[in-house]
Amino acid sequence: MRSHRRWVVICATVQAAVFLPLAIAAWIGRIPAPALFLLATAYWASGQATGPAWLTWISSLVPAPIRPRYFALRTRALLIALLACFVAAGTLLHAAHEHERVLHVFALLFALAGLGRFASARFLAAHEEPRPMPDDFRVVPRRELVARLRGTPEGRLIRYMFSVQAAVQFAAPFFTAYMLVHLKLEYTTYALLFATPFAARIVALPLLGGFAHRHG
Repeated sequence: MRSHRRWVVICATVQAAVFLPLAIAAWIGRIPAPALFLLATAYWASGQATGPAWLTWISSLVPAPIRPRYFALRTRALLIALLACFVAAGTLLHAAHEHERVLHVFALLFALAGLGRFASARFLAAHEEPRPMPDDFRVVPRRELVARLRGTPEGRLIRYMFSVQAAVQFAAPFFTAYMLVHLKLEYTTYALLFATPFAARIVALPLLGGFAHRHG
């Protein structure tokens, strides 16, 4: 597409659009399983596809001397917002469970998430793009890509990251069920367990960002 911004905005818009049928399905109270898997796949695929292009693009907007501190503070703000939303959504769902309105609350949450992501896409589109593509951009031939994955330090790093992500993604769907059903944790205990790593990152990231800013 010759533009990282264009790709990012398209992916963000697709991700936002997924929430509309999810909200409708939650309000109605039913959805075919294949449709649910298709929507979930579209949500995660568009979200993951945004990351590399966004990082390349945003690096051209944020001056190099302030990048470590900027990204540390930005990530902390995101984590605080995510933690607050997690607690608020959990509280709403817990209250809705007592009145048998859980799906209606899910519909509300999906609608709010869709509106938020559409707003995000709008703000992304409003940003500048000083260099649509890096000066040294080129398409890596398939044979060279495979060779680099096999025999280089970056190839080993990518294989390691892929293995970790595969393990996490396969395990994640079972985490909540295991904690609540098999270990029979209370919702409050589960929420505290879920929130602990977020709180740790909120505290640690600015410190790590300051260290990277000072020492490279």
